[in-house]
Amino acid sequence: MSAEWRKETVPCQFCGDEVPTGHTECWCEDCEREWFLGKRTCFTWHDDVVCSQCASRHEVGACVVCGRQISIQDAQLAESELVCRGCWDTHQLVWCPKCGVTFKQFGYLKIAFRQNRPGLHAAALVTHYRHSHVKSHDRAWSNRHYANAIPGYDYDEYKAKVNNQAKRQLIRAIAKQLKENTYPETAPIDARRLIRGFGDLQENDEKTKQLIEAVIAKVGEPTNEPGY
Repeated sequence: MSAEWRKETVPCQFCGDEVPTGHTECWCEDCEREWFLGKRTCFTWHDDVVCSQCASRHEVGACVVCGRQISIQDAQLAESELVCRGCWDTHQLVWCPKCGVTFKQFGYLKIAFRQNRPGLHAAALVTHYRHSHVKSHDRAWSNRHYANAIPGYDYDEYKAKVNNQAKRQLIRAIAKQLKENTYPETAPIDARRLIRGFGDLQENDEKTKQLIEAVIAKVGEPTNEPGY
């Protein structure tokens, strides 16, 4: 069986040099079929192809975290905000009051909540809880038959419902530890600040809002509210 292989190239938006895209096409003369191996561009910025040499020298703006001017090659986008790879990859330690696991939080959440440390920890814990403690959301997302068995299943609505369940379970776990004086002094964030942090998250339902206020009424407000 004989086959012909062709590698696609496209011009760099800055210098015009041809850049290999990694898109390799195969045409078989015997069976007269074609298929593709891979479909990866060398580098893209706003859907335009950039060669690695141009990417390393063209600045696109300042990092919203550290303020440093960054090149295309060193840039990440968090929604519409520019972040350098150094700030993107710097982690925050997050501790789960349900399972006691400490994990590293990188990336988007850390940028979105860069001026709200309690909110960051609360958001990271909700994501952790949804993936590690309650498996129904992930199963519904990945298994159509499982999703169809849930009455009136809607991805966004179900995610919001599971998130609120996670928030309440986490808040109750923190409140219990405060009552029993077992919330660790070495935890990355103060318990009361963390409870208030859940109130900064989106799509809190009335049960979650009421629980936050009820728990704070019992354990007291945080003594200080420093920023990130």
